[in-house]
Amino acid sequence: KTRFWFELFTAGHTLVFGLCALSFVRLSLLVPGARFKYRLKYYVVALILSAFVGAVTEIIQSYVGRDGELADLYRDMLGAAAFLFVAMTFDQKLTWVFRTGRWLRHVVWALGPVLIIVIFWPAMKWGGAYLYRDRQMPALLQFDSTVMRLFTRVANGRLEVVDPPSAWSSEAGKVALLTLYPGFYPGLTMRELSPDWSLYKEIQFSLFSLRTDTLTLEF
Repeated sequence: KTRFWFELFTAGHTLVFGLCALSFVRLSLLVPGARFKYRLKYYVVALILSAFVGAVTEIIQSYVGRDGELADLYRDMLGAAAFLFVAMTFDQKLTWVFRTGRWLRHVVWALGPVLIIVIFWPAMKWGGAYLYRDRQMPALLQFDSTVMRLFTRVANGRLEVVDPPSAWSSEAGKVALLTLYPGFYPGLTMRELSPDWSLYKEIQFSLFSLRTDTLTLEF
């Protein structure tokens, strides 16, 4: 599973809670005797119920072998709020006659589309990163590119982008300074490489060690 599909699945999870929140609004309108003076309160109740369902879901997950995380609850609430704000924008029966109604209405109109973009932004970011990396083929990694560095992971170490040492005649504008710490398999990993390299016969890279003793690396 790629990072793009993970983020897209996460966005879909927030959409489920968005639909859940809209269902709560509809159900509360159908409950006999449940009448509020302001229609806005139905949306507030729906948001509270969505938060309750999200919290219960995360608690249950922690007992059935899955991770219950506050970050998931945050995404659930983000989806619920986004759908509710959009629904409020198109609700013709919703009035804003109370004291703070006018400015709150404009906030809701603005926040609805913004929250939708926030929900899908990680998936859009990674989708663009994959397209950019494909255009850089056959380069595996360019350390002076923020996008390409998204596909790296450092274990027990630190990666810094610096100017090349004066003793190293590198053509690159920037190089990576990799500092490895003692620990379990320290190193740099390039994630989600293209699976097909049948048109290429060799790999080229340059290394420069600041140490004077022999350094053994494993690829």
